[in-house]
Amino acid sequence: MYLTIDRDLLHQFEEQLDPLCPEAGKITAKVLGYGEISTVFAIGDDDLAYKRMPIFQADGELQAYEHIYDEYNRLLVEDIGIQIPPYGRVSLISEVVY
Repeated sequence: MYLTIDRDLLHQFEEQLDPLCPEAGKITAKVLGYGEISTVFAIGDDDLAYKRMPIFQADGELQAYEHIYDEYNRLLVEDIGIQIPPYGRVSLISEVVY
């Protein structure tokens, strides 16, 4: 099942995020975990986990990742028959420079 994600909430979150202190922002966040290249957050009062991926250098990199993400989830559900939790993705362009 594909989730509808609040793009405006994520954009506002990104614009005010302090990566060194994510809980201090106007939209509070709790770090749920760290990966090699990503951070997983609980944002505000939402009961979802948001995986924040690194910045892509070019649209082609982003599009390739989105294709792989969608295909991976399709294979799990349609080809293998695994029931997975609802999922979704949102791509943002931020003016914030870290």
